[in-house]
Amino acid sequence: MVAATRRVGDFLGRGAERPGFPLKITMQHADDSYEDFDVHILCPMETVAVSLARLLPMKTTERIEEVSAEGAKVDQCTSWAAAGVVGGSLAVSCYFRGLQTTGSPTHSPAPPGSPLCIFVKEACNVPSANVNPRQWSHPYVVFQQLDAMGEPMGGERTPSLTNTDQPSWREFCSMHTVEEVGCSLLVSLCHAKSLGQDTLIGTAMLPVECLSTKQDTVVLVELVPNLMLHKEGPCFITLRKAPPAPSERTVFLIRHGESRWNAAQREWNARAMAHRDHPLTQVGILQAYQLNTQFKEALTKSDHSDELEDVVLEFLSAQTIASSPLTRALQTALIGLDSHPALQEGRMQLCSDLREVKGPGGIDTVGRAVGDEIPARAMAMLQEEEELEPSAECRAGLASMQAAGLGARDLGARLGKFDVQECDAPWWTPMNSRDSAVEVEARLDKLVRMVKHSRPGPVILVGHSLLFKSFQQRFAPEGGTLDSRNPELAHDMRTFKLDNAACIALKMHFDASDSEMPELAEILEATLLFGSGFEKKLESPPPGPVEEDRHVEPQRKLGALPEGWEAKRTG
Repeated sequence: MVAATRRVGDFLGRGAERPGFPLKITMQHADDSYEDFDVHILCPMETVAVSLARLLPMKTTERIEEVSAEGAKVDQCTSWAAAGVVGGSLAVSCYFRGLQTTGSPTHSPAPPGSPLCIFVKEACNVPSANVNPRQWSHPYVVFQQLDAMGEPMGGERTPSLTNTDQPSWREFCSMHTVEEVGCSLLVSLCHAKSLGQDTLIGTAMLPVECLSTKQDTVVLVELVPNLMLHKEGPCFITLRKAPPAPSERTVFLIRHGESRWNAAQREWNARAMAHRDHPLTQVGILQAYQLNTQFKEALTKSDHSDELEDVVLEFLSAQTIASSPLTRALQTALIGLDSHPALQEGRMQLCSDLREVKGPGGIDTVGRAVGDEIPARAMAMLQEEEELEPSAECRAGLASMQAAGLGARDLGARLGKFDVQECDAPWWTPMNSRDSAVEVEARLDKLVRMVKHSRPGPVILVGHSLLFKSFQQRFAPEGGTLDSRNPELAHDMRTFKLDNAACIALKMHFDASDSEMPELAEILEATLLFGSGFEKKLESPPPGPVEEDRHVEPQRKLGALPEGWEAKRTG
């Protein structure tokens, strides 16, 4: 059963009433467990239509039995409807007319001098602005912060996504300016064209004080009139205000264990390399198991320095785990971090920006699954590898791992829910394409913003050698702070790949003094943990982004805006 209870709030915009209310949803699963979701609805129209599609991460086997609304005065409740399964989630639609709300808004005022940063999650029911009605839009969102007089202060845009009516950006957008009392946010939904001026699909305006850092805000987009849009129904954007970011944060990078591609490369077996998204080998499984045992043992040791002990305790206190959706990385996370509090409490998410850098070819960087199919495939491939006859070198280790309850069956039995929403649609670089230097740089900057604005506490990232090497090259540059403190380690970080299942702790500093580069960051300190090291062999340059692709526009610039877009003044 899903019960929706509306706690009432009254949000007034300048010159027009903008009703809004928090929406608390309690969902009962098939196993009788309960899960709560909090969102916030802002609708600047007389008719309020609330679409909760994709906000409820429900399994396709579940159904809604009853939906109820309580605690607010509704003149006419025209209908509550439960639609069928849409894209792996249950679409729930509620329609109201003449909504009247009372009370006062709940918002999260930022400390004085804090830059405004918006986390935009997704949009639903985006109409097609394409000439071809069989194709969806290529949507992106432009944010413009306006002062109390309606004058533009700063802005940012998301990357454009290709051919979708349910875009999921999960992007932090800094307005480059300090949040002020009485300021507003103009949200513009646009369609990117390969030729000509982009198309404005619709806009929404809301007071910044209505945005919360603790719950999502669902904003209804007012579509541009007289625009040929090949879809009907309300369009919504889900966002929230990012909490004020710390100046420093510790991030742990963990490379995946040995994969079938790694083994095939070592053996010069080209046929075995010609597959997509390889899983871990038995050696890789044991490397992840070794990481797990070493991090647990490190907690009980008393013979390491106080400084190292502090880093180990930070590792255990990490509040966020993000993993590449590629099978080898997710398997490493599930085995290597088993029993970690963040994993046990469901604070792990799949992050497409953690996927490996794709060079020419790069078949192994192309995924095979989306959404809930990703962890299901990872567990199935782990079970398949365990059922193979173990090699002599792995037999004893695999038996020990099974006895410790870290076999595929045991892991699958206690596999909890985690956030796969960013990977609900194809998240990989296409087979016939490659990642340019500009695209990799944009991904690294997005990862830093994610680390910077995550929930308080350290962050663990599980990913791949080339991406992490690029990360360390970008944020531990030659002549930087780390070079002066630990030149040998800084050199190795920029020159060599991390070993399989290696872990390195990085203390990062975020410099907010440059308003034009809010993602400016630097690695101040680095520590190899749990017996980790580097693959210290000089290689020919790996296939990858060695030259900037001049056809790819940098994603983080505000850029040219579509015709008809302008900062709206408020009276």
